Amino acid sequence: MFGHRRVQVLLVGLVISLLAPLSGCHISSPWATYGVFTRPELQKYDRFAVFGVRGEKEQIFMAEFIRALLGYNIVFVERGRVSEVLSEQDALEGRLNETTRARLQQIYGVQALVLCDYVIEDEPTNGIEMKLRIRVLDTETAAIIGSVVVSRRSSKPKDDISDYTEAVKQATRALRNHAMGGAIY
Repeated sequence: MFGHRRVQVLLVGLVISLLAPLSGCHISSPWATYGVFTRPELQKYDRFAVFGVRGEKEQIFMAEFIRALLGYNIVFVERGRVSEVLSEQDALEGRLNETTRARLQQIYGVQALVLCDYVIEDEPTNGIEMKLRIRVLDTETAAIIGSVVVSRRSSKPKDDISDYTEAVKQATRALRNHAMGGAIY
């Protein structure tokens, strides 16, 4: 299951994480990561469709997801094509019936849906909370095979795209690390 390139990437990541404390480097993030879990089958998927974010945020998510999972041969299926199937099947948002799942698999080869929810909530007493929730669903069974939440409090967002990019990096690395049995940071 693990190719030569994947093993190289994992070894480089392991060496960096082991040497960073010795060299005085500190890997930290203002983003808190919680609610992380992955099922072993997450590692077998290579065809995904992303929902919940559009435009530039969708592009950023796909790029960071692929970067975090170097060594995987990941393909993203155009969301518009998947939406056609969902609308044909009259599926409610976030819910897949057996017919819809079968069509997504058969027609487009989509193995997993990645549901993203990025929100910025202004709380008068606590400042602003930015939160990214990611769930990965198996299209065949509708089982959740991966999930993570990252959040950050601030007096104000420094830049929505910059904050979003950092949140995605943190979340995708947490999913990768958990799937590979490593530490989550």
